[in-house]
Amino acid sequence: MSSRPLKPEEIAAITAVYYACKGDTHAHQPIPLIRNKFAKSLRPYAKEILEKAARRPEQYIQKRKNKDVTYSITLNGIKLLEDMNIIPRRR
Repeated sequence: MSSRPLKPEEIAAITAVYYACKGDTHAHQPIPLIRNKFAKSLRPYAKEILEKAARRPEQYIQKRKNKDVTYSITLNGIKLLEDMNIIPRRR
């Protein structure tokens, strides 16, 4: 674990990526689709929040640079959301 605790915005980013990718670790979605999963008050800041969450050393979400920038959920991100009881356990 990082010495720095997760901020609520980072948890929202991980959750938004999870729901945009429908829980699939192989799926990656562009920022406009992920932005729709954020609360309305956080949508203007979605790109900055996603970038901060992707830079964490635990790698809860992964940034992919294809033709467009896309993000995907990792197993660490899914485990974090399960441990926080945000999503139901899959196993």
